[in-house]
Amino acid sequence: MACAFWATSAGAGSPGSWSNVTGATGTNLTQVGLVRGPGSVLYVAWVRESALDPGKDDLVVTDLSPSGARGAVIPVQSGWATVSDPALLMSGTQIQVFFGGIRSAYTGDPVEGLRWATSTSGSVWTLQPGAIDNVIGHYAYGSPVNAVRTPAGGGVPFFTWYGTPGVFAHRSTWSAAPDYDFHALIGGTCCGYYSNLGYDPVGDDLWLTWASNATGKQGVWVAPVSQVSGAPAGGATLLPSSATSYGGSPAFSMMLSRVPMTGRPAGFSGVFVAYPTGYPTTTRVRLWRLMPGAVSSLLVAGGGAVKGEVAVAADPVGRIWVVWSQRDGSRARVFARRSNATVTKLGAPVSVRTPVGTSTVYHLAAAAQAGRVDVLAHLGGSTSEATWHTQIKAGLTASVQPAKIKVGKKATVQVTVRDAGTALKGALVRIGAKKKLTGSSGVAKLTLAARNTPGKVKVRVSRAGYTSMVVYIRYIR
Repeated sequence: MACAFWATSAGAGSPGSWSNVTGATGTNLTQVGLVRGPGSVLYVAWVRESALDPGKDDLVVTDLSPSGARGAVIPVQSGWATVSDPALLMSGTQIQVFFGGIRSAYTGDPVEGLRWATSTSGSVWTLQPGAIDNVIGHYAYGSPVNAVRTPAGGGVPFFTWYGTPGVFAHRSTWSAAPDYDFHALIGGTCCGYYSNLGYDPVGDDLWLTWASNATGKQGVWVAPVSQVSGAPAGGATLLPSSATSYGGSPAFSMMLSRVPMTGRPAGFSGVFVAYPTGYPTTTRVRLWRLMPGAVSSLLVAGGGAVKGEVAVAADPVGRIWVVWSQRDGSRARVFARRSNATVTKLGAPVSVRTPVGTSTVYHLAAAAQAGRVDVLAHLGGSTSEATWHTQIKAGLTASVQPAKIKVGKKATVQVTVRDAGTALKGALVRIGAKKKLTGSSGVAKLTLAARNTPGKVKVRVSRAGYTSMVVYIRYIR
């Protein structure tokens, strides 16, 4: 399979370039929260060491324009004793950020647990009174939080986080609402991690996923969530192939990141989970589709290269993007593939190398918009750890017939261009000075003059909204 590659260059995080969003965070644990706002603006939240009170934490938010330009970095809360990785939601035009934390080590300060703050502009934030959750022993203050809002749930948010006692779900911002332990569905032995939520607007189904390294229960698990209470609405299911038989026992290489999970926009069914698989090295990436009573999957990436971090996102027309990282010499490379509308096939992979000075991808997050996916990668290397941003456009698949032509022979070649298995009209095919657009069948035919020497000739394929690519015709004797 052909794969298009971007050259890395300076820029505002536009397609093929990287921009540093967070600055140095001082840790490789940073996981950003993302939400798409009005006008396709992408809001990004993260935790950094306090600029005014070193050793303490600030929670900050910025925005990225549809083209990738970053806005101002705005403090949400400053100088807390500890803040955990946040989640973002929109409620109309109001931006909401949810986070676990402890404001002060002073025992008389009641501000701790799962908290939230709101803003109508993104520039002025108000901490809401009271904790969403502060159950002693459930550790909401110390875990990354994820959140989703569902119409059937009354428009209230649902939350999930994890701690040594379990993997929890909580419905609403009402602190008296109970917490439910989903890891208990599989026995509750240590431990469950990195939980996430996804909503299917067609089936009206809410799902929770988490990673488990409990003995005999290793792998990625999913369970339905009651939108009335936040309790489990059924049993837990182990995603097929998320664990690997190794030495006669199940084995699991767990990412140290939120389990990538997404629903789709209104009118599009399914909830999707992506994850690297294999043991002791992860050499595959899989995409699972969750439906009541059924789980299906697609192989996203295979081969012998070690796959690292993974992210998943849905675009406005229901296509699913899967993003993952691989080593590339002294640096790393971030890949992306986009599905068709029914999520039964994937387009060609496109990749971009990480910036100079970076060598390790610690975490990935993704948010899709029309025609591209925004990728946030927390990177480290010879420079301080920071989260960088780039954009990737979908890949094209092109085939040429005949792929080999005899020297000295005139030939008519047929170039077929597809996007995730679907014929693509309007793609520009260029061979030397010859060029032609593909028709409704995705085909362009070009007649080439005889060539007297053997070798390769480039076939260049491009179309607005896609990453350009090159395939070859070989002239032989």
